[in-house]
Amino acid sequence: DPAVYKDDNGEYYMYFGGLWGGQLQRWRNGVFNPNNPTSPTAYLPNDDEPALLPFVAKMSDDLLEFAERPREVQILDEKGKLLLARDNERRFFEAAWVHKYNGKYYFSYSTGDTHFICYAIGDNPYGPFTYKGKILNPGRKNVSLVLIFLSIIAPKHKSIPSAAHEFSFIFPRIKSL
Repeated sequence: DPAVYKDDNGEYYMYFGGLWGGQLQRWRNGVFNPNNPTSPTAYLPNDDEPALLPFVAKMSDDLLEFAERPREVQILDEKGKLLLARDNERRFFEAAWVHKYNGKYYFSYSTGDTHFICYAIGDNPYGPFTYKGKILNPGRKNVSLVLIFLSIIAPKHKSIPSAAHEFSFIFPRIKSL
């Protein structure tokens, strides 16, 4: 689930990573763990451990490779602590996205199995980002955003592009059968 963000200074950053199919859990020690290949949930952290984090890296000028070693994107709670693995309603799962608004960086993402799209705010494209709330709750009208599609069941991936300082919230719509 990579996403590329272009900052005001013309530098590009790639955000990536995901649990289960994204296999962040297989890279917990900086080396790929190929054991137990049929289990998407093998090597997840214990509930009382920090949640797995997405990665960010500045891109090279030609955008063909990283200009630096990827680093973790920290998502913190209101006390400045990393979110825990058991915090399924706030922890990162997949679908990272960054946009900038009023000088702040907004990192949005999916919680995966709980189907929330959350956001956190930071002062630079690397973070850390402090959790601020949910952008979208599945299956509910969201009064903080004007949405055309109100029958959302499980939004996970989204983008928040801007043009002329106006933002749009774009996401796939999934209907129950």
